[in-house]
Amino acid sequence: MGNAYPNFSKHDSVERSSNSILKNYLKRAADATAEELSAIIMEVVNEPDLFHFGELLDLPNVQIIRDDAKLSKYYSLLEIFAFGTYSDYVARKEHLPKFSDCMLEKIRLLSLISLTSGINTISYDILLEKLELQSFTELENLIISAFYKNLIMGRMDSSNKTLCVSYAVSRDLRREDIPVLIEKMKTWSGQCQYFYDNVIDEADKVDALKPCRFEAIHKIFEKIQKLENDNDGEEQKSADQ
Repeated sequence: MGNAYPNFSKHDSVERSSNSILKNYLKRAADATAEELSAIIMEVVNEPDLFHFGELLDLPNVQIIRDDAKLSKYYSLLEIFAFGTYSDYVARKEHLPKFSDCMLEKIRLLSLISLTSGINTISYDILLEKLELQSFTELENLIISAFYKNLIMGRMDSSNKTLCVSYAVSRDLRREDIPVLIEKMKTWSGQCQYFYDNVIDEADKVDALKPCRFEAIHKIFEKIQKLENDNDGEEQKSADQ
């Protein structure tokens, strides 16, 4: 199967689009009863173009159903779509509402995002195992869906059965993960500063060499000019004779 490339310019709009869809559900959920919330959550996880759920999960009345004996499974469902993977679904599916085909595809897409974040390549075999798909064709169809939903960017290397990844959209972030993210950002910032300082140093060295280079070039032109003048003089003497 050939490679598929998404439009990279659309990647930065994925979260905005997802958030725009989520806002409608947030308005409904804010004043919903516990029973109404269960229906709203099922709508949300079946929404094909919604991939961020953190704001809904943080609503006070949604937090309340976490401890409700009857409705807690809907909170767990939303939590898996926000932070979890297909493996989490498999481990807890006996305690979750029944998954539709749309929900199964979405949790696999979300898992694909998690599996490809921060890496350059991943083998088809690993993806087949983690996503519990039965064939390379099923896997490549899922990857193509992720490409055209602008969830990941890269190319499929079908001959080597490898997915090459250049970008993966971010998922919802757990509160306890924020300190780790801050440390990563600090490290990244330090690396940027290091490379910036090196570039400035190299630029300064180049600037320092410019006068020497200009002087050398000027001397070369002077020599060329002198040779041309000498040659013209010789030609003139020959003509006079």
